[in-house]
Amino acid sequence: MTSELAHVLKHELAHSFINQLSAGRCPPWLHEGIAQLLEPKSINSDGRQLAKLFQSQRNIPLNVLEGSFMRLSGMEAYVAYAESLAAVSYINDSYGMGDIQRILQL
Repeated sequence: MTSELAHVLKHELAHSFINQLSAGRCPPWLHEGIAQLLEPKSINSDGRQLAKLFQSQRNIPLNVLEGSFMRLSGMEAYVAYAESLAAVSYINDSYGMGDIQRILQL
């Protein structure tokens, strides 16, 4: 078991739990953000680039990320995953994992 494989397994297992808790109604940005957070993955490496995108208003709004990420280009997908992780990290830091779980249940 490599470190990378452990991250992948945690990520994919998180998707399974998210789907079960949300009864399949979780938007993709929230799904991916939670799964990345539980790997665990940090926004640190992408934080500055993401901040610049928001500053120049070239970010992808979360409501746009409620559809499948499969339709996005490579760079758009990269941004979508980074934004998803940033949003979920903010929710977790501000309100805790318990509130994320409640969001999924609602």
